[in-house]
Amino acid sequence: MKKRKKFNIELKEQALDFLNELVLDLNKYEYPSNNDFVFGGRKKFTYDEIFDILDGKQKESKPLYFVLGLLDEFISNNNHISMGEYDGKDFTEIRDKNDRYISTGVICLEEKNCIDNIINKIKDYLNN
Repeated sequence: MKKRKKFNIELKEQALDFLNELVLDLNKYEYPSNNDFVFGGRKKFTYDEIFDILDGKQKESKPLYFVLGLLDEFISNNNHISMGEYDGKDFTEIRDKNDRYISTGVICLEEKNCIDNIINKIKDYLNN
């Protein structure tokens, strides 16, 4: 999969081309469901930050560049969770689920759906 950093994406058309290529790459595979996927921690923070920027709740000088970088982070990096986020819940169980998921080394259907949501949100932002 091509990384955003190899492109100097500054124009709407370049971003749409990149996102369309990414969708084609992602759709080449089937994604199994995995109950160990934890949508929390850094993944949730990154996801929410992308939506906040695109919805205008968080201001960035180069919003497109910033959200494409966050998308790259969401796809490329493992999730990190912290105990503080899970006060009152069984952090050990959540941490163990996250560790099991990371150890598979593959994206599950649930994570793929999050990526699709991000891509669709970026495309909507670019087309409006």
